Amino acid sequence: MLDALQEYLFDLRGYIIIPNALEPDLVANLNSALDSIDFWADWECKGGLRKGGSQIFEGGEPFENL
Repeated sequence: MLDALQEYLFDLRGYIIIPNALEPDLVANLNSALDSIDFWADWECKGGLRKGGSQIFEGGEPFENL
């Protein structure tokens, strides 16, 4: 349940921060996977993700775990 401040910040920003919602190892794996993707290549497919399309869970195991 959100408190009044969290609700206000969600309305203002469109998101809220939930500390420790994800395990540190999962965050490290997600960051590593994202770092390996060349988002600037023209429609090049890297690890299942494409610039301009695709679903994040197609990026491999870290995204499936998310």
